[in-house]
Amino acid sequence: MSLTHFSLLDLLQHQSLRRFPPELEAAFYEDLYQRTIRLTQIAMLGVSIPTAAFAILDVWAAPSSWLVFWAIRIGIVVLFILLTLALRLPSLKSWFLWITTSAGFVFVLGIAMMIGFSQPQELSFQVYFVGIVIAIVGAPAVFGLLFWQSLILGIASISLYSWIAIVMQGLLSIPESRVQFLAAIFFLVGGFWVGVTHGYHNERLHRQNFLQSCIIERQRLEAENLREESEQLLLNILPSEIADQLKAQTKPQIIAEDFPQASILFADIVNFAVISAQMKPTELVEFLNQVFSHFDLLTDKYGLEKIKTIGDCYMVAAGVPRPRPDHAHALARMALDIRNYSASQEIYGERLNFRIGINSGPVTAGVIGRRKFIYDLWGDAVNTASRMESHGLGGKIQVTEATYQLIQADFLCQPRGLVSIKGKGEIPVYLLLDAKPKLLELG
Repeated sequence: MSLTHFSLLDLLQHQSLRRFPPELEAAFYEDLYQRTIRLTQIAMLGVSIPTAAFAILDVWAAPSSWLVFWAIRIGIVVLFILLTLALRLPSLKSWFLWITTSAGFVFVLGIAMMIGFSQPQELSFQVYFVGIVIAIVGAPAVFGLLFWQSLILGIASISLYSWIAIVMQGLLSIPESRVQFLAAIFFLVGGFWVGVTHGYHNERLHRQNFLQSCIIERQRLEAENLREESEQLLLNILPSEIADQLKAQTKPQIIAEDFPQASILFADIVNFAVISAQMKPTELVEFLNQVFSHFDLLTDKYGLEKIKTIGDCYMVAAGVPRPRPDHAHALARMALDIRNYSASQEIYGERLNFRIGINSGPVTAGVIGRRKFIYDLWGDAVNTASRMESHGLGGKIQVTEATYQLIQADFLCQPRGLVSIKGKGEIPVYLLLDAKPKLLELG
């Protein structure tokens, strides 16, 4: 049962249990078939047993016609078996309710033929119409017929009996038989009312159960989709390892970890205040989204961890929360890609310029906050990386001595000299120029 085309609101609009839209109606009949087919087949085969067993009564009820009655009963049983087998044919699945209705009418037809072959003085002529009443009442209950099937079976059965009684037996032309005919019609109409009412309640109950199961399934699907969206949103905010830790917590706990070796990169746009003053708010956001979305792709490319954006500043780290020995190398590659990308971009006729700073060292990483929480980094290494960016040059990549020592074998670096850093004094820094030829070949 597929519910992908129906929203919860669509389903709730059909609480009146009237006929569903075509696609939902088809799903209803498929569901009804799957839930009732086995019991229906058992019921049809079960009806064959008393139909055959009551042949014993034919000898006393119709002494002049009992052989014909037996032949009719054999025909009813054979047709019941064939119709039972037909219920399992895939090509006839959509007709299963009409097949079971046909089974009910086969029974009625057989009883009506017995009445037609009876003599007026025989018991079968006088009481076998009760079998038709039983069929009209019992078929909706035993075979699970719905309203329209019960209605058609009842009308067809009463019409058939009336034709046999009036045309074949001429009951209305015999004064003493008229009361018998009217009594039979009375019972048939009473059975018809019971059968149709049962069919109506059958259909209402089946539709109600089906709709309820659809609503429950739709709610489950929506809850599952919401959970998947929530998990995806969580993964967009936090590293997968941290997200798993949060989901596994039974009560709020601090998530924090020390990493002895990691690298941090900060990059921000040169003269951003001047650029942003010339742009409309939507243009500004669209511009930053385009640039930082490209940076996100680079982060995925090199297996890094985006930490956050602060205005026009982009912060990314390597070595957290998954330690890796090449953390400095990975950030150096990304920094070169950022420089090359920005060199190819223009804004208001001027080349886009980024200041980029990298530092390496021990950091503490963790999650802070209970609402709008983020995975963040703390430590002197982080502060120094930020200073590398803020004290850097437009279009250049500035790295500390610690990062230089890690990457000097594979990257070309140029000493810049000493730079005064708050809290540290003057420290030597380097400009990352490019990857050495052997690394370029590997790339």
